[in-house]
Amino acid sequence: MAEYIAMMVSVLYAVVLGLCLVSVWETRSAAADHVQAEASALHQTYLLADALPLAQRQPVREAARTYASHVVDVEWPAMAGREPLDASGWTLLDQLRRAGEVTRSDRVSEQIAARRCWPSSVTWTTRGAAGRRRRRSGSRPCCGRGC
Repeated sequence: MAEYIAMMVSVLYAVVLGLCLVSVWETRSAAADHVQAEASALHQTYLLADALPLAQRQPVREAARTYASHVVDVEWPAMAGREPLDASGWTLLDQLRRAGEVTRSDRVSEQIAARRCWPSSVTWTTRGAAGRRRRRSGSRPCCGRGC
């Protein structure tokens, strides 16, 4: 009888351990997916700057570089240290969004980039950031920009 109970406890322990491992793996996978989506959208945003008016290309690229540097140099170490994240990342995303807004343009390609491509790529960057931050803190469920 004692062998039967020991076997049942061992099986139960193995099942619980397996569920814990699956949960950790899924969390890690979701975090990697958010980082990949954010990086891909930011890269797309950087490339789409070519379609914007000449005066806006460099500010957009600089805003994208600044945001990427902030995420890598400030937010990732803070997340690794389990420290709270401040709003500076969201501020940099807003600056990136404003840098790419086309108010007036005679060129059709610039109008298309401004109306269709640009908001989409910045929105995907914002969604990736929101997902990454949500995984870290759970305190900000959405950035309020369509995610």
